[in-house]
Amino acid sequence: MLLGFPDASPEAAPIYLEAVIDVPAECVEAACRKFMQGRIDRRTHAFPPSVAEFARQCRSEPVISGTRLPAPERPSGPSDEERERMKPRVAAFVEEFSRRYQGS
Repeated sequence: MLLGFPDASPEAAPIYLEAVIDVPAECVEAACRKFMQGRIDRRTHAFPPSVAEFARQCRSEPVISGTRLPAPERPSGPSDEERERMKPRVAAFVEEFSRRYQGS
C-alpha cells in the first residue's frame, strides 16, 4: 500500500504492520486496497494514512472467512465432586470467621 504514495517511506511498513498484528490478513488486505484505490473518505488522497487511521480502517473491515483467532478458553470451575469435597471446609471457615468477627 505504501508504494502507492510517493511521499511514503518504506521503512514505515513495520510500524503499520505492528498496529494491525491482531487483525485478520483479509481485513488488512481489503483496507490496503481501499486506500490505494482512493475509496476511503479522507481529506486528501495524496499522502498515506496515519498508522491509527490505517489500523482503524483495518478493524472496520468485515471478516468473511472467519479467520479470527478463537476466544481463549475459560476454566469451567470446580467439578461437582470438588464442590462436595470442599463444602465441609468452607462451612468450617464461615463458622470460624463468624465467631471471630461477629462483634467487630
